[in-house]
Amino acid sequence: MTPQLAARRSLRLHPLVFAIDECQEAFSHPEHGAAFNRMATAIIKRGPGLGLILLLGTQRPDAKSLPTGVTANIAMRFCLKTMDWQSNDMVLGTSACKRGINSTLLAFSDKGVGWAVGFADAPLVVKSYNVDGPAAERIADRARQLRVQAGTLSGYAAGDAEPAVKVSLLADVAAVIAPSEAELWSETICARLAELRPELYDALEPTSLAEQLAKYGASGPAWWFWLALLGALAVAGTGYWWASKVWPYGPCFRCIGHPGRNRGSNARRWGKCRRCGGTGQRVRWGARVFPG
Repeated sequence: MTPQLAARRSLRLHPLVFAIDECQEAFSHPEHGAAFNRMATAIIKRGPGLGLILLLGTQRPDAKSLPTGVTANIAMRFCLKTMDWQSNDMVLGTSACKRGINSTLLAFSDKGVGWAVGFADAPLVVKSYNVDGPAAERIADRARQLRVQAGTLSGYAAGDAEPAVKVSLLADVAAVIAPSEAELWSETICARLAELRPELYDALEPTSLAEQLAKYGASGPAWWFWLALLGALAVAGTGYWWASKVWPYGPCFRCIGHPGRNRGSNARRWGKCRRCGGTGQRVRWGARVFPG
């Protein structure tokens, strides 16, 4: 890959940089934290080969803010002053403090000074630029001028962004359900939503749809329905068990309760039923399962 090829936007080979500050909020999220950890680890492992660069920043380097799967695969690290060796090693690598890469020795007056690992053959102590508000405005204006000259300015920055379209999940669900359909399976609704808005609902799972609809009060059969069903099954089972105790025998299905039956096509050939032994009765299943 060369800078000339990456500059050709039509080839879609340009690098993509995704920077996330305060990443501990994403990794420690109670609902989406595990999914974010999985996706971040995949990008860190295979992203550089595809031109995908992930930048993570946090002020709280601990196990929850920076999971082990993420810290073990990050190649380039930069750490400002920390208060203990655990935080130092969490950012700069295991046993970094013992090897002399110790950010706890930095003074509070060392603004922007920190340890950089992975940028050169050996760890370095470097100082970043102090960019205040006016300097940031000058940098942004200069970057805009360069993009205008290169013809790469588009979207909202160029003033031609399309107005945002508000999408309501409830409205879309109501749109895909016919008035004559009182109930539908979540799988069917997901398939119809994917046809309605593929770019938004193509990866929607039935479980996720049910969870989102539950927030609006929509759910499946009520709990009392299942409770009534279990109660009916329990009453029927108890009744059958009681009947098997009172009447343990029933008519034989093979000879239909007759002591003998026709054993062949010749009506004169009669013999005992092999299933009931000619008694015309059989032991009920309830008496077999619960004998005595």
